[in-house]
Parts: sequence; C-alpha cells; structure tokens
Amino acid sequence: MMNRFLGLAVALAFLAGCTSNNSGSGGGGASSGGTSSGGTSSSGSSSGSSADDGGAVTAGEVSFASGGSGASAGAYTIVAVFDRGSGHLDGTSPCTAAVGNCQFCGGPDAGKTTPGNLQISFLSAGTMTFQDGTTTLATIPYVGDDAGDGDYEIDSNSTPTLTWADGVTLTASATGAEIPAFTASITAPQDIAGLSPAFSLVAAVTIPTSSAFVVSWTPSTDDGQFSLVLGDLTGGTAQCTGAESAGSLTVPTAILQQLGTGGGTVTLEKTVSKPVPVTGATVTIQAVAPQVEGSVTFE
Repeated sequence: MMNRFLGLAVALAFLAGCTSNNSGSGGGGASSGGTSSGGTSSSGSSSGSSADDGGAVTAGEVSFASGGSGASAGAYTIVAVFDRGSGHLDGTSPCTAAVGNCQFCGGPDAGKTTPGNLQISFLSAGTMTFQDGTTTLATIPYVGDDAGDGDYEIDSNSTPTLTWADGVTLTASATGAEIPAFTASITAPQDIAGLSPAFSLVAAVTIPTSSAFVVSWTPSTDDGQFSLVLGDLTGGTAQCTGAESAGSLTVPTAILQQLGTGGGTVTLEKTVSKPVPVTGATVTIQAVAPQVEGSVTFE
C-alpha cells in the first residue's frame, strides 16, 4: 500500500508548486510525503503548518474516502499520514496565474520544480483505530519500511467489508507516539447530486474552449468544498475549487484555451474537513464523497 500512497504524495508535491509562480515555491511539512531516502523525503505539500524553533513544520491528515455504490463504484479508503518537514522546493511553478478560482497546470511547456532542500520525515501516531459510529472499521499499528517511511492505510479492495453510509459519524483515534494521542470525528458527506452536465465514462461531454464552462450541482447541508479537474491528452489540467453552497463552478475561457483540443477527462470531488487539536502539529480530518469521473472532448 505504501507504493500507491507515495504516488499520491508525489502528485500532491507537484500541485504544491501551483500555489506560486515564483522560483522556490513550496514549503516544508506536509499532510502527505514524497519519495524518500533514509527516512526523509525530497518532496511534499503542506495543508497547514506548526513550525518549531528550527523552522521545521509538523503536519498530518486523516482521510476517509467513500467509494459509492453501483457500476461506477470505487474503493472505500482510509489513509492517515503524519510528517515533519523543512526547506523548500526549487524551480518554477508548473501552474499559470490563477483566474478566479481556477488554474492551468502541467502541459508540455510547464515549469518544473525540483526537490531543492525540502526534507520530509514520516512520524508515528502510535496505533490508530477507525470507527463508523460504534463499529470498528480497522485498527492499524504504525509500521515503517526500511527507508523509515510509514503511514496508516486500508481500502475495500483488500478488505471488502470496509464500507460506510453517508451521514454516519466517522472517528479516528491515535494512542500517540511522535504525534500526541488524539481522537477526532467527522460526518460522512452525502453524494454529489443534481449534477449538470451529467458526466459519464460512456458518453463524452463536449466542452467548447471558446466560452466559459459551467458545472452545477444541488447543494446539500454538508457545507463541503468542491474540486473540479479537467485534463487533456498532453498532461495539462484545469483545476478549480469552490464552496458547495455556491452550487456551481465556472472554468474561465482563459483557462480552457490552454487545454489541448480532443479527448480528455473530468473528475469532480466533494470534501468536508476540519482541524484536529493536536499539540505541536497541524492535523486535519476529512471525509470525501464518491468521486464523479467522466470523459470529455475539448473543441
């Protein structure tokens, strides 16, 4: 499971460069780590920070992701990771300047970030227990690999009984180690509803790049955050975020015109999150609704 997680971490490190278009973008400490050597990592991203006197940042994230149901269902996944980082990424951001709540990232002419002097060390929170209400979903001890990397992870591909319903209380508790003991809960969000256009992997949605593209949905009471990613065949992506309560996201023409024409993909995700009080560290807990995926054609 670690190899799959490290792939996610590298992707998050890449996205960290999108927060700035200047050399030396990025920061130490992360809720996700990166490729490592000798127990430290050369890339990462930060979702918040708690710096010590030496400038190091300690952070962590606990995530419950719902796989949904039906033919398009994905895996239910629980991941928790904690680390301490210092330094920064070097190079040029792979993302252009933001237009509204959107950015264009990647593509053949994108800037590149390098590890610089960013160093990430993974940390233990002791044994962690994850619950759906009063039912224990999993109890996982911290086990680091030979390089010192470690996280907590389980999914329904390897554990078919791992599942939960929307609206239930999901709880994570840690006995404590390098990260102090804590208990935190969050409500599993409702599925995305009333989506327009209706994305599908079977029939592609046509997106003209000559005008703004609007995605709308019916807001729930979750008060979540939406993330929309449109990807072309060259590796370029249009990435937009917005509040669920807004009921829509608009991808500006200036962003769409940076995407290549032809086939592409779309993903839409809803996340609810909140901070967890942990001494000396910035920790968040989040729950993710089933992701919506589809095929698109840019023209």
